[in-house]
Amino acid sequence: MSRLVIIGAGGFGREVFAWQRSSPRFLQREKIDSVVYVDDRDDLSGLPAPIVGSIEDYIPSEFDKLICAIGSPKLRRQVVEKIEARSGVFAQFVHDTAVVGLNVVAGSGLVVCPNVVISSDIVIGVHSHINANCTIGHDVVIEDFVTLSSSCNLTGGVVLEREAFLGTAVTVIPGKRVGAGALVGAGSVVLRNVPPGVTSFGNPSKSYGSRNV
Repeated sequence: MSRLVIIGAGGFGREVFAWQRSSPRFLQREKIDSVVYVDDRDDLSGLPAPIVGSIEDYIPSEFDKLICAIGSPKLRRQVVEKIEARSGVFAQFVHDTAVVGLNVVAGSGLVVCPNVVISSDIVIGVHSHINANCTIGHDVVIEDFVTLSSSCNLTGGVVLEREAFLGTAVTVIPGKRVGAGALVGAGSVVLRNVPPGVTSFGNPSKSYGSRNV
């Protein structure tokens, strides 16, 4: 049997705990019999599972299956790199209610929340988060460490580059690209390519300078 270790006990970490409890197929496939958190903060209370140590001190065991539940793409990458250097093994978590079509290729550490629809011929990089109620159209490419907040809509042929962050209910029209490290604000409609490293928001979405990331 395996222990599920959720890296990060913040809001998304608590959501991941709830989602895995309502995903018996995932629990059976990964042979999960217990769940714990790893987090550097020592002032957290009311969590649904115990914190067993800090990120700095955690050493994975051969029975640990890991999920990194840190929302910030940059911070998530930094933490994952530390844990992978200690031979940590990250699971793919796809909620039992998600719909996944044909020819979908995804990397380790993927988190797919409830009621997501992933259609066909899609590539998803490592350690990306796809929050509840998102839809992903055909021929989409999502690179490493991308975050989709809830209810995003990626239409056909969209590309999200490494560490892009989409706020709640963002829509990207067919064939458009969101650059590496860019942030698209909640409710935005992307009608043209978003350059790397900028903040962009509005309908239609407009870019407003480089982010300090």
